Amino acid sequence: MQRLIIVGAGSLGREVAVYASQCPGFQIPVLFLDDTGARPDIAGLALPPPEPIDQWKPLQGDRVVVALGDPDSRLSLAQRLHDRGALFAPPLVHPLAWLAPGIQPGPGCIIAPFVTIGTGAILGAHVLANTHAAIGHDTRIGDGSTLGPHSVLNGWVEMGHCVLIGSGAVVTARCQIGNHGRVAAGSVVYTHVGPKLTASGNPARAFPMPAAVGK
Repeated sequence: MQRLIIVGAGSLGREVAVYASQCPGFQIPVLFLDDTGARPDIAGLALPPPEPIDQWKPLQGDRVVVALGDPDSRLSLAQRLHDRGALFAPPLVHPLAWLAPGIQPGPGCIIAPFVTIGTGAILGAHVLANTHAAIGHDTRIGDGSTLGPHSVLNGWVEMGHCVLIGSGAVVTARCQIGNHGRVAAGSVVYTHVGPKLTASGNPARAFPMPAAVGK
């Protein structure tokens, strides 16, 4: 049994704690790391108060999962912890998810209940696939990316790192989403979306993110 260290004590961290309690091979986390003051409270689970991230010192057997929804924040924090010697948890795959034979998500991945992952799909490290997300055959998902609930990636989709797919969004077959790209909730993507662009609507149109305007 590995000791699971959950980084982030907010809503996603609480969900990850519940997932871990239902996954074989994981010990209920004895440690949360969080700098925001959040305190996880989950009925039926005895959870300790979080500790500040920078005060944590990795122990043998510790395995870390970063439970932050924002892709950039999740990957940045994962790198920060890696630099401090953290080892990341094997993919946390809920028993109610379905993965085609041979699928091996990267370390630190979170695969929620009712996710489906088709044949030949490749998931990098620290990918979050939220409830009912559907990942088509031969899709490639870069490190740190997030799939919202009920989002759909059809076959041969290629996503860069730190991509965010909103709830209920659909990316049609063979489309590409560049690094740090965004697809708004409920949108349908029929064409490629470049790096650091947000695609919105049906059919989706891409435009610069607000932070990039004027640069």
